[in-house]
Amino acid sequence: QDKVRLADSLADISHQLKTPLTSMMMMTDLLREETDPEKQTEFIEVMETQLGRMRWLILNLLKLSKLDAGTIELKCEKKTLRSTLQEAMQPFLVMMELKEITLLDQTEDFSYKGDQHWTAEAIGNIIKNCIEHMEKGGRLTLRTARTHIYDALYITDDGCGIASKDLPHIFERFYQGSSSSGESVGIGLALSKAILEKERASIRAESTEGKGTTFELRFYK
Repeated sequence: QDKVRLADSLADISHQLKTPLTSMMMMTDLLREETDPEKQTEFIEVMETQLGRMRWLILNLLKLSKLDAGTIELKCEKKTLRSTLQEAMQPFLVMMELKEITLLDQTEDFSYKGDQHWTAEAIGNIIKNCIEHMEKGGRLTLRTARTHIYDALYITDDGCGIASKDLPHIFERFYQGSSSSGESVGIGLALSKAILEKERASIRAESTEGKGTTFELRFYK
């Protein structure tokens, strides 16, 4: 079973890398023959986008494989949600501004035990997923809830939502549902789940097609 899973994963990785590679090979041929400076700039921009996509995929695959192999030691320190959210949100502020996405922060700060950098990575991948599935002018809502057993963070978008048949599979590696964006490679949410489970936290999602999706992250006390 392990060999079959490994073979399937390698096939998926090969497929994910083949698309941007093919695109860049075509662009290289076109660039070699193109004399129009504007067209040259356009081709270079496409190649840069594809290179960025490949870099993101390879880096996240390395992170996942290290988590699987147990070669990454996650710190167990007392951290605050507020500082973790700031680290998680930072890379997406420009993207949100370009898409005119409003951030509604209704969170109350709480402490949890974990590795802030890796927790921010997990939250960041969820935020990235939300932004990719939202229209221009959408709203991203962050809120919290506290119980005797856990503290929870809820991340809600008002995007296209996830089909009911896809919802049980969104945390599986390389899974691409019917609402996946063209840039999606189906690895960000899988990495988020792997990180949170390593920290003894959990993640689940609820969604309604056409209305949006809510991700619930539970940090157990």
